Amino acid sequence: MRCKAILAVGGILLMSTTTLGRRRFDRVQYRVWTMGRKKGNHALNGSVVFDSEKGAVDFLDQKGNSILSIPNDKITNPMHLEPKPRLIGPPYQYLLTIRYTDDKGIEKSVAITLGQRNLREVMLAASAETGKEVFHEGGCCGVP
Repeated sequence: MRCKAILAVGGILLMSTTTLGRRRFDRVQYRVWTMGRKKGNHALNGSVVFDSEKGAVDFLDQKGNSILSIPNDKITNPMHLEPKPRLIGPPYQYLLTIRYTDDKGIEKSVAITLGQRNLREVMLAASAETGKEVFHEGGCCGVP
């Protein structure tokens, strides 16, 4: 019985995607666009990694290849968390929008679709690992 418990804890630790200063969230959906030009940008499935040691937020495709890396110092403070409009998707989904400036000085943003099961974790990781505030008006999304 003790052996099973130790194996279970060991398995959980091995499966964990959180390491010191690096938090990865799989099975997220995100859109990237240039400010003012949302048309034509489709949702991508993959992972988001908040990495304070690297000083960046990385977006990966489903195979783990890097799609986009945003240095923390390029993120416009604060990030925004809001309920996702029901017309766009199922209820109880939220958007975490990160606005940033690319290397050419062009303002862009990326929106991550979150569900109730990963909302709190992603919001806390985004704030802790980037050092940026996450704004959500009046506790709109059930998180303090």
